[in-house]
Amino acid sequence: MNGHKDDFINRISELRKQHGYSQVSLGKAINRAQNTICNWENGNREPDIESLILLSSLFGVSIDYLLGKTNTTPSINTEISNSKIFSENLKKLRQSKGVYQKDIANWLKIDRTTYVKYERGQSTPDYNILLKLADYFSVSVDYLLGHSDSQVLNTRNETDKRLESIIENYQKLNDAGKDDLAKHAEHLTYIPEYKKGDSTTSEKSKIG
Repeated sequence: MNGHKDDFINRISELRKQHGYSQVSLGKAINRAQNTICNWENGNREPDIESLILLSSLFGVSIDYLLGKTNTTPSINTEISNSKIFSENLKKLRQSKGVYQKDIANWLKIDRTTYVKYERGQSTPDYNILLKLADYFSVSVDYLLGHSDSQVLNTRNETDKRLESIIENYQKLNDAGKDDLAKHAEHLTYIPEYKKGDSTTSEKSKIG
């Protein structure tokens, strides 16, 4: 969690300055005290869900970007979500995963009654629990909060960096080049040593 916390600290400060806000003016824009903004940027306090949604809407970035779970800033739904949307999404995800409320509560290390309140819309989780829930269901925080219709999260791993590089190069090509790249990519999927699950075959070929 410390990594995500550091990311939030850096991004809230960077976004505030990029948009020309002082801590005082940002606080006024989202109806928060200046010392609250200061505490966020110093890492002394963590934002609640409502504050995350307000910041996301104000800066035009995803909540996942704010929390450091992605480097991309996709288009988002700027309409402020509510606890009902969160509870409905949470329940739907749990049911689709085929697990019980107690299972998730145990994984989160919280009381089952606390988790039940999340699904009933009687309570919302804090910053850390929200991140854990997103990781547990492998969805974006924005989707959980009803801030995006897409469940997919562009995580910051090496695979995504390679994909971003491919997309960047693809966009530099003309139509003929794009067609050729697509054909080459498809051709690679027919080569055993490059296919997922064929690492053993690949290793054998190297030894041979």
